[in-house]
Amino acid sequence: MLAPLLPFKHLEHVAFILAIGPLAAVDATDHSISVLAEAWPNLRSLRLQRGRQSRIKAAGIPGVPPAVGTYPTIHALVILARHCPELSVLSLPRLSVSLPLPDEAEPVPLMNHPLESLTVQETVITWSGNRSLSGSLEFAMLLDRLFPRLLRYVILDGKEYIIQEVHNILEVIRRAREHDRLRGGF
Repeated sequence: MLAPLLPFKHLEHVAFILAIGPLAAVDATDHSISVLAEAWPNLRSLRLQRGRQSRIKAAGIPGVPPAVGTYPTIHALVILARHCPELSVLSLPRLSVSLPLPDEAEPVPLMNHPLESLTVQETVITWSGNRSLSGSLEFAMLLDRLFPRLLRYVILDGKEYIIQEVHNILEVIRRAREHDRLRGGF
């Protein structure tokens, strides 16, 4: 369904309302994000949102299978950071984060990407170890490695305390960076 739009290389602002399931025209997966990022390197804003019907399906209506494995991961954020150097606003319907990252996973690069606003409608964070502040710290550090200029971050999750920890850690990192800048940097 997106194929006719991919040749428009100079698109800067793109918004889609997504459906979930086998009839969806656009899925927000690592692969589909990669296709979009490579096709539209001039993006300044990318807003992918679930439509009302998709939210109903995602809530677990009987007879509607869950869309397992069809959501972007940290890898999608790395792809966007690498291929869309002017992206300043990003909105995703869902982000699946598994911490710690597997040893065989490609390391998250240290970037100076200009993304200023990140909104994720639903964040699913899973830990393969101790679900403590260390998981929140690792997630916050991953976001900061990619997007050190992040000013607005709305990351929603059913576990408010986890997202609050991530928010607080990102704020501390931002303030420490500003403090270092004021001192002349080291």
